[in-house]
Amino acid sequence: MLEPSKYTMNVEPTPLDLTIRPTAVVMGLPKSGKTTLAASLAKNVGMIHLDPASIVEMFIDRDCYSCNSLSLRIRNQGKEMDDASMVDLIARRVNMKDCIQNGWVLDGYPHTR
Repeated sequence: MLEPSKYTMNVEPTPLDLTIRPTAVVMGLPKSGKTTLAASLAKNVGMIHLDPASIVEMFIDRDCYSCNSLSLRIRNQGKEMDDASMVDLIARRVNMKDCIQNGWVLDGYPHTR
């Protein structure tokens, strides 16, 4: 366990004091298996599986000023999330403790180039 490169061929050893926090974004065509791949990555590597719908739901249920205005705009007025707000929510989510410690995989965003 102290020298994993001893068991692989032509691979440089990884320093043991280096903490690797994997991050990934899974993109592709509709129905191409993005969610399945992201769930598999999250399960096998121990990453947090993120998707835009769960991120929005998480922030809507919180009790803070920006979350209340988001809830009002989405639930009561029926408006969709604009790209800037969605990017802000994703950035806030990936900077939370569990994502920083375990890494994260995001699927389903962005929808377009």
